[in-house]
Formats: sequence, C-alpha cells, structure tokens
Amino acid sequence: MRILLIAPAFYDYHHQIVRSLEADGHQVRFFAERPGRAIYSPAKKLPARWRRRVFDRYLAGIARATAGDTFDRVLVIRGEIVTPDFVRTLRRQQSQARFVLYEWDSYRVTDFRPLVPLFDAVASFDSVDAEELGIGYLPLFHIPAYRLKDAPAHPQWDLVFVGSYHAARYQAMQAVRDQCAERGLRLRHYLYIAPVDYLKLRLTSANPPARADVAFRKLDQASVVGMYRDAAAILDIENNKQAGMTMRSFEALATGRYLVTTNPLATKLVPELADRIITIDRNVLDLPADRLRQPPGWGEELSRYSLDAWLDQLLAM
Repeated sequence: MRILLIAPAFYDYHHQIVRSLEADGHQVRFFAERPGRAIYSPAKKLPARWRRRVFDRYLAGIARATAGDTFDRVLVIRGEIVTPDFVRTLRRQQSQARFVLYEWDSYRVTDFRPLVPLFDAVASFDSVDAEELGIGYLPLFHIPAYRLKDAPAHPQWDLVFVGSYHAARYQAMQAVRDQCAERGLRLRHYLYIAPVDYLKLRLTSANPPARADVAFRKLDQASVVGMYRDAAAILDIENNKQAGMTMRSFEALATGRYLVTTNPLATKLVPELADRIITIDRNVLDLPADRLRQPPGWGEELSRYSLDAWLDQLLAM
C-alpha cells in the first residue's frame, strides 16, 4: 500500500511509525504536520491572518510535492494547521485514496471538528470526544523500546515522572513531591521547559517554577527508558482538558511498572490493565506507598497496545 503520512514530527514517534509501516511492506511518504520550529515559533506570534498565510504556504508545498504521486491511503495524524481547503485539494489530487484522520489531542486542545466530514474515517484517542462527535475511539500505543521484561526486581526509585512543563502540571508535581517526602517514597522527576519559555515565566509570572525543578534539555528515548527501568511506578499527570490515555501512559505500562495517573477514566479505558493502574486525585492526593513498591511485571496483554497493533487498526478503518 502507498501511504501519504502527515503527522507530528514529535520526538522519534514519526520515525517509529514510518519504520513500522515500511517493515510491513508499505511505501510511505512522510510530511510533518507543521513547519519546523524556526518558522513555526515566529509564525505563532503573528496576527491570525498573517500566521494563516505562512501555514497555508507550507501546506501548499505539501500539495505540490505530492501532486504527481498516487496513494492508496492519506493518513493525517492530528493535523494541527491542516485546513478543510487543504484536505479538499488533496482529495482532488488523490481521488482514489481513502482518507483517514487520527487525533491524539482533544478538540478542546486542537479543534479538528471542521475536518471530520472530509475524511472517510476518523478516530480519536479521547473516548469523550469520540462519543460526543460520533467518531471512532482508538487508544494510543507504546513502542518496543519500552518493553522492559528484564527490568530489575528492586528498582532505585519508587516513583518517576518525565514530562513537559505547564503550570497545572507543575502544581500537581509539587504536591506529589511533598507527599512522597512525607511517606518515605523515593521520587525522581524530570520536567522539561524550553529556556526561552522559562525566561518569559521568570519575567512575567507571579509564580515561576524554581530553577532546580525544571530542565532545559529534552530527554532522548534511551534516557527516558533508563529512568523508567529504575522505577517501581511511573507518574502521569494528564492534561485536564483531555480524557484519553497518553502515549506516556502506555509506555509506562509497557515497562511492567505501575502507572500512577491523575486521569480518572484510566481503568475504564483499558480495563484489562486495571490491576496495573493506580488512579489518584490531584486535588485530594493519596499515594499508596506500600503498593508502589511492588511492581507487577510485564504481561502479554500489553501487546494489544503496541505500535504495530495500533497501525493495523488504523489502516483497517
């Protein structure tokens, strides 16, 4: 199958997706869903009309670059800057293709609703969005690097957190840190923020994060896996605008460690993994210290949430 893939260039996930598709015999042409940081970041600061012009020029470049190709599938993942006009252009050029849209953000974060009628199939990682909009529900995945079947039985840390900074997450992280100290739990956290964003907060925010609490370097996959390997449980502080299970959640589960999450729907979304999930209320925090020290180990039921299984379901839509 010939596939046109338009997706986020996000950490290494886009490369993993392309490699998995190609390993299955598909021919893939990939384009990032938006321009690189050198163009995207300045464009976001422009007035809406000028910003749209920059983004439309980028999308037009994709349309020109693919006009002479023939695809069986046009697969768009998220499509942050994608417009209905761009999709219509692709549909005219690729009239033989089946168009599939997958969302790993809620429409409350990236409003994809105008795109829905233009695709043959649409699915979301967010079960609430799926029910509200009448689209498919498809949970996210983990990649093979996180399957830590050989992880140590007595890890160094009781709880590990890796994520990007936002104010609500930082506040929750501070509460978790305080309770870990009270209950004798060993916590390691890594909260990434871009240096320029940290500087802005220092200059403009009444309550900026402490320098010691944040890091300016993104961790690569190997570093994240290494931190997870030495943990009994992995913390996920979800975006409270979304109801879906994040990629980090499935990666945490894939390690054979407990997932400790603030997502109240987690055990309902993946009931077969409920015994591996500890849900906590960020407003009434209660970390179960004894349970965190007993990681459950790897289970074959996690294979259902592999990248390959996810792609099989996506291409079958």
